[in-house]
Amino acid sequence: MAIRDVVMPPELRRAAIAEITARAEGRAALERARGESAALRSLLNAARLAEEHPVLLQLRSLQNAQTVVVEQSGAPRRAERAKREAADQHAQPGDSPR
Repeated sequence: MAIRDVVMPPELRRAAIAEITARAEGRAALERARGESAALRSLLNAARLAEEHPVLLQLRSLQNAQTVVVEQSGAPRRAERAKREAADQHAQPGDSPR
């Protein structure tokens, strides 16, 4: 048997809605705190690595610089096209196309 239409006094209804809202806000706050904690742990680990291995920062800087140059030059499209052309040139007769 299912209960369908239950009439609740307005005060009780507001209290139930407030409790549901408070629980949802509490869960959301807990999830935000967990995310912030994970982000802080990640930053701490990165700081420790940078302190223990300074060359990693130099490598990361070079990697970032390379990414910027590649994105500005359009090189990824040219490199992909060159790879496809090289693959087409080396394909044997009867090979299925990729």
